[in-house]
Amino acid sequence: MEILHMAGQNLANVPYLISAGQREAGRDSRYWTIYNDSYIKYPEDIITPYPRDNVNIANVFYEHEMDKADVYHIHSPYKVPAPVLKHVGKKELYMHYHGTFLRRTGGIRSLNKQAKYIFVSTPDLLFFLNKEYRKKAFFVPNPVTVVPKYCCAEDIITEPMYRTEKFTISHTTTVSERKGTYEVLDVLRYLKKRFDIDVHLCIKKNHWQSLQTMGMCDLYLDQFVRGLYGVGAVEALLMGKMVIGYIMNKWRRFFPGLPIKSADTFGLLDAIKVVMYEWESKYGPESEQRMKWANTFHNPDRIAEYYLNIYDGKVEPTRDPTYFLRWKD
Repeated sequence: MEILHMAGQNLANVPYLISAGQREAGRDSRYWTIYNDSYIKYPEDIITPYPRDNVNIANVFYEHEMDKADVYHIHSPYKVPAPVLKHVGKKELYMHYHGTFLRRTGGIRSLNKQAKYIFVSTPDLLFFLNKEYRKKAFFVPNPVTVVPKYCCAEDIITEPMYRTEKFTISHTTTVSERKGTYEVLDVLRYLKKRFDIDVHLCIKKNHWQSLQTMGMCDLYLDQFVRGLYGVGAVEALLMGKMVIGYIMNKWRRFFPGLPIKSADTFGLLDAIKVVMYEWESKYGPESEQRMKWANTFHNPDRIAEYYLNIYDGKVEPTRDPTYFLRWKD
């Protein structure tokens, strides 16, 4: 069986990690992206930039790439050219939505109808689908890693940076409005005036710089708008960092054992103070527990294998999120 992952761009590195994990498992899996226009600089597999509506080139691509595959796994198709999408009905199709496109549009109805299953990367996305497709839609955690060769383009990897002995807080963002960055900055300015701490920010920089910024901190501040945690929070947990972010109670059941301290922007200052005051007695020693949770719930190899088992018909998608904490070998 040949598997082709297709996406307009490498969204949160998810398409690449799934495909790479499937190759590690010995399967023929490729990831094809239309545009490599992101400053984030995730690793890429097959890149084929061309005009969105060029029918001739789309047909050539189908003949040389798409026709080889037995399974199409399409990730948020908002940048995949329409001529290419016309070919997808010829093979087994899985849709995979990652955020903004589905929230704004409800997805592409014709593709949702054709798809055997629909996957979403955060549970809120289930409710943006038309009701007729929700029965075959499932939340699956994003695969996440901080191993450089799997999460950063080679040309941006440099020597690691080093931190001081002070308690250090970090915040990274690509879209400040979606993370509550301006409110976070107000809180950090206040803390800097009153405590002997270091603060490191990484705003709209590439992925390696973001990881470097996380690596220097004790406490990572995620997002405080959507009520869900992002890939950056998982990366911080994989490094053993303490994470504060805003997690809405109605979504917590999808993340059993989630080791993220929840606070909104109004309670952020107090939450940070609690972590600082209880660092030595509680939050510092819990580092390994945080790493273990993230490396289990968001394990790239296990998640890649999970999709393979679905393609092969060995398992059906699950609605039980505890499944991702008790992988079976």
